Amino acid sequence: MQHDPAVKREKAFFNQRAETWMEIWRRNPRAVARGFYAREFRRLFRLAALRPSDVILDVGCGSGVLAPYILRRLGPRGRLHELDYAERMIEVNRRLHADPRIRFHVADVHELEL
Repeated sequence: MQHDPAVKREKAFFNQRAETWMEIWRRNPRAVARGFYAREFRRLFRLAALRPSDVILDVGCGSGVLAPYILRRLGPRGRLHELDYAERMIEVNRRLHADPRIRFHVADVHELEL
């Protein structure tokens, strides 16, 4: 999978945008004005009711858009595993979310052995 040219292009795309990703995904002014993201995040966390001691795997986490929302729901024993194949995304995520409950992983989910 790592040698697939399409995967390499996708990974490069995300690595190039890692520093500004948090702003890029929020740029839709109509969605922001209508509270789309807040509404969708509330819906997501109603469907995935997290308990304080849960261990969460955030696949394709990027720079950690969901990390603050997940961390609010985890207690001191809960863990969040942030997984992305773009190493720059993980670097930015690690810088933005310095929390001892988070473990960061650079890997392709298709190659991850759990």
